[in-house]
This record gives sequence, structure tokens and C-alpha cells, in this order.
Amino acid sequence: AIKLNTTRRRAGEGLRVGKYFFRGAFVQQLANGRWHVLRRLPEARFATGHDHQGRPRKNRLPVEVVKIPLSGPLTQAFEDARDRIIAAEMPKQLGYALKQQLRLWLTR
Repeated sequence: AIKLNTTRRRAGEGLRVGKYFFRGAFVQQLANGRWHVLRRLPEARFATGHDHQGRPRKNRLPVEVVKIPLSGPLTQAFEDARDRIIAAEMPKQLGYALKQQLRLWLTR
């Protein structure tokens, strides 16, 4: 799992995800339960004009989904876990298989 930390500075300052920091980012939970990390694009600062009801337009959009590089850390974690499990379980499994083969050969 990825640890999400919000900064303790001003609201809207940014978001830290693991070792990565994204300025102007925030977290949103989708209807299906997944979480997205979104970031406001620089064009959002320059929004001017009025909305369809005549109110001043808020500088909210556009936003983009932040892409967090996970393939490298996930592959490394998988390979480490695989090697650890093989080192711990392989001798036991080979011993069980050898005992089974000896039992089958001796009971003929």
C-alpha cells in the first residue's frame, strides 16, 4: 500500500505520496471506493470570467490524475519476497517430496 501524507502547511499546498511530493495535489475517493491523487494544472490560476449563473469563476479546473511510478518498487518488492520465500520453503518442500518418493519406492 502507498502511504499518503498531507502536508501540515497551508491548504492546497501539496501532497506527499511516499518519497514524491506534488504541489497543488489532493486526494479524491471515487464512487467505486478507489482513491485518486489529483493535481491542479497551472492553467487553473488564470481562470477568469463568470460561470453560467453570473458568479465569478473559481480557479478550480483543470485537474489531472497524478501518475505515481510504481512498477520499479513493486517489481523489487516482489522479487525480494519471492527470494525470501524460496529460501525458507524450498528445503522443506524438497524434504517432503524426498520422503514421499522413498515411501512409494519402499512400499512396492
